[in-house]
Amino acid sequence: MQRGAGICAIKSDARRELAAGTFIKWLTEPKQNLRFTVPLGYLPVTEAAMAGLMTEGAQYMNSVNIRKLYETIAEMRSGYNFYFPAVFDGLEGLQTSYNAALRKAAVDARTEYLALLGSMDKSSAYESVSEGALVRFIAEQMKK
Repeated sequence: MQRGAGICAIKSDARRELAAGTFIKWLTEPKQNLRFTVPLGYLPVTEAAMAGLMTEGAQYMNSVNIRKLYETIAEMRSGYNFYFPAVFDGLEGLQTSYNAALRKAAVDARTEYLALLGSMDKSSAYESVSEGALVRFIAEQMKK
């Protein structure tokens, strides 16, 4: 699971709460949101801003890598179905556990790959390590 930065306002007096709400409303307007998020590599926070990512947002793509990132995002949005988990008690712990297990699986696979490089070429080592890796990872998670 990937999460980005967040903005919050704490309880205050009416004048400051109104100012905070006005600022957040302004920041999430498509033009402002693109100006803020795109140079940093963040995702826009509204569908309207996302729709303008490759057009209005292009002027803020200040590097080749940022442009590639957003081209990939645009391609993924058109060809993939995204899963948004329901929020429930214990979700954060579940996500933390899953992230730790995924990181461990990646580290273990890299260690195995590097060890195999002593006895086989890169492509064969990669195939050996990656063959069935996702299925094994999912099976391990289902045991928990």
